[in-house]
Amino acid sequence: MKKTKFLIIGGDGLIGAAMSEAIQLQGGVVTTTSRYHHDTWKAPLFLDLQDEMSVLALDVADYDVAYFCAGVSKYSDIETNVSLSRRINVTSTIHLCERLIKAGSSVVFLSTSAVFDGEHSYPGENDPACPITCYGRQKHEVESALNPAIMMANTSGVVKIVRLSKVLTSKTPIINSWRNTLSHGGVITPLLDLRLSPVSLPYVVAGLLRIGLLEQPGIFHLSGAQDVTYADIARELLMCWGYPLKLLRPVTSVDADIFLPYAPSHPSLGMDRTSEVIGIMPQPLQGCIADLINVA
Repeated sequence: MKKTKFLIIGGDGLIGAAMSEAIQLQGGVVTTTSRYHHDTWKAPLFLDLQDEMSVLALDVADYDVAYFCAGVSKYSDIETNVSLSRRINVTSTIHLCERLIKAGSSVVFLSTSAVFDGEHSYPGENDPACPITCYGRQKHEVESALNPAIMMANTSGVVKIVRLSKVLTSKTPIINSWRNTLSHGGVITPLLDLRLSPVSLPYVVAGLLRIGLLEQPGIFHLSGAQDVTYADIARELLMCWGYPLKLLRPVTSVDADIFLPYAPSHPSLGMDRTSEVIGIMPQPLQGCIADLINVA
């Protein structure tokens, strides 16, 4: 890794920042981008995916591996401004990825389990996508444009698409909210009818590092091992934090008057190919909870 040059598009985001730290700890050379201007001498490269000139101005030469971690992911923001989100998540993303690939970089594009409708359990890496949300459709459009097999045949770069299930950290807003409420003696009301397949940030970073250094292209999945509800997560954390279960009062989205733009019945991804290639299995729930507690 010490001889490998990494570029992280979106280096001040949750995953991008963690990737940058992990690479540096292992002796790698990493450059990051940010859409914010920084004044420090170690400032990341400026990149605004809303601005075509900014995308064109980014120097993409001499990177061995480029992780694409930037984009709009909040469902409400995407649905509110489809045109802007598509410019960021699709048009500029494809353009920049193609430039990196043509420059010889191995590109790791972060995608999502939302490219599936969530109606079938454990969809595999090669199963056909069937997105039902605008976010899922945008990610799938990029996946289709960066088809690893096609790119491998026509360029010197290698494309790896990595679909992630829900990434949780101790700083995830809902988890922060639960802990703050409990610390003040309050009751938490997690949803019973919103399911997820949680993975921790350390698990995702470890998987992305292995995938990034692969010489072969393809689609990979990083997923939790099982489907659980937010109420299940809250119960596990409540016990780990030492609070009585009487402070847990699960509700449905109807009870809470919450609109759910995407509520998959089966959010977990199949990982047969990924496990075979990189040796990482789906993350058990207790492993994810342990990582959340260890960094809390």
